[in-house]
Amino acid sequence: MVSTKTIDSFLERIAKDDSKQSVTNFRMSVPLMEGDYQFYKGIEQWQHVYPAAEFGKDESDNLVFKKSNGLLMLHFTNLTTDQDMEAARKAARLLPMTFAAITGADGRSLIVLVSICDEEGSTPEKEADAEQLYQHAYEQAKPLYLSQLQAELKEEKPTMKANFMLTLDPSPYYNSKAVAMRISRNRLTTTAVPKAVDSLKAFNDYEFLYRKAAKEAAEEMVEAEMNWTNEKDQLLARISAIATKLCHMGLS
Repeated sequence: MVSTKTIDSFLERIAKDDSKQSVTNFRMSVPLMEGDYQFYKGIEQWQHVYPAAEFGKDESDNLVFKKSNGLLMLHFTNLTTDQDMEAARKAARLLPMTFAAITGADGRSLIVLVSICDEEGSTPEKEADAEQLYQHAYEQAKPLYLSQLQAELKEEKPTMKANFMLTLDPSPYYNSKAVAMRISRNRLTTTAVPKAVDSLKAFNDYEFLYRKAAKEAAEEMVEAEMNWTNEKDQLLARISAIATKLCHMGLS
């Protein structure tokens, strides 16, 4: 997992702009570029953040995997007003597995970092296993966060090398006690529908799975030590967490 020292240093770095006001000037130009930033002066030299893993570089300047940070990146875009941005940030904050939610460099996007682990509660040491976990996590977290944030997700190939431009955000959301989303590598995508919908056995099976999911979700929310502003937010977060667990059990 990413160290507290590392994340604290990063949050301190993005709390204010550099001496050239790079992010501030970039954001002023964003409305004129209509989403195409490739020709912005200095864009090729802009620093990027790789949240999913620690990387080094070889002699040819290629990225070399060191270890997984247990984080998944979701990049939400087209949040053109302050109200859109805050609504998306608040929605992300309600989910106990959200590690951080940070305003993107363009000022119109939100970088959501999701804490993830395998079914045993750990992160793989080998790059191939960590990459596979990341891709499975993307497919399982994507529908949940899309439903929760009701915002546009940037479509990109899920990979641990996913990155975002170094940004400016003096008040990002950060939860050091985020509960890692356990990722199933053998998730069932379909479930047989009982022929007799009034079958007592089928009802008992579904009730058992629901109670199990509800119990686990409640325990995770307590562990995350969230400070809820109202009961409605807490209820919505619990429903989302339960729905995710039921999907992992093969129910949809």
